[in-house]
Formats: sequence, C-alpha cells, structure tokens
Amino acid sequence: MSPWGDVVDELMRYTTLKIEIADDSLRQLPVGGTFQTSPEGAEALLRMLQDGFGTKIRRIDADHVNIEGPAE
Repeated sequence: MSPWGDVVDELMRYTTLKIEIADDSLRQLPVGGTFQTSPEGAEALLRMLQDGFGTKIRRIDADHVNIEGPAE
C-alpha cells in the first residue's frame, strides 16, 4: 500500500496532466492497486478518487487538475 500522494506523483511522470492534491490528509491516505501509467490511467485515477472517496475534482485547464477533500 502506498499513500495517494505517492501514487499521483508516480503517475504524473507518465502524463502531461499536472495533478495537485490540496488536502494533505488525502495525500497520506493509503491505497493499494494497479494504475495504468498513461493519460487514460490518470483519468481512471481521478474518477476513482471522485466516485470512491468523494473528493472534489476541479479542472483548472486541460492539463491541470486540483483534488480537494470530500465534496460537500
């Protein structure tokens, strides 16, 4: 298991998408699994964070995403 922050950092090595996690507690949340190291994998990760963890995904532009704590 690895913290979300490490997973996101590793995934960003393989895509031009810049993903920022605004919530430090979310960065530390442990996660296990396999993620495809591609733009499609990044989108899958974002969907999982939003659907599975209730995070708020805010697209700043086509290449920049901000992840915030649970959506209200």
